[in-house]
Amino acid sequence: MPEFQQYLFERVSLHFGNPQLPSEVCWFHGTRVPHGTTFRDGIFPLGQRLDSLKEAILATLDNDQHQEQVRQAFARKGGCAHHFREKITNSMHWGPYAILIRELAFHAESCSQHDYLAMPEIIEDLCEEIRNACKLDLLPIFQERWQPALVKFVAVADSLVETYLGVALCYLRSALLEGAPDSNSAMCFDGENTPVSPEQIIRVDFV
Repeated sequence: MPEFQQYLFERVSLHFGNPQLPSEVCWFHGTRVPHGTTFRDGIFPLGQRLDSLKEAILATLDNDQHQEQVRQAFARKGGCAHHFREKITNSMHWGPYAILIRELAFHAESCSQHDYLAMPEIIEDLCEEIRNACKLDLLPIFQERWQPALVKFVAVADSLVETYLGVALCYLRSALLEGAPDSNSAMCFDGENTPVSPEQIIRVDFV
């Protein structure tokens, strides 16, 4: 049996005729960031922004002990938590990442996706590292002081463009029948360590 996205695309094409395939696709990068973040330089892979990320984290914290635990966590490169070690040392986790269907960002958990608007994985993993090291939980501080954002950007369509259209059709179907996206509406963008340039960014929404 074909994937449902492919099946739906083929059925719709059979009914309406083959569509003109787009040359570009819009994506939505979900995250949570300090107030004042502009994305004016674009969106970068994690590995290219570890130093500036650490600076932003330290600037968020106003407790010397909390800041010292963050410095130690970065210095030991995730010695207490596997997830944090993987994020900062393994380039396959650096993205940047995005989703095709904007609405999915608000229904992430029900669609078995990570909720990036709630908190980026790297911050959750850092907090897990510190919690394992000294029983200190810093996650509530970031939840209070960082704001969720959706960055809409455009990228050149690749060989999966028919799949993207199938995913969009699945979203329309689930929105009509269920009022929300389902797991068939999930499709992700992986920048594979290539930044999203400022020229690609269309809009930034703080939600």
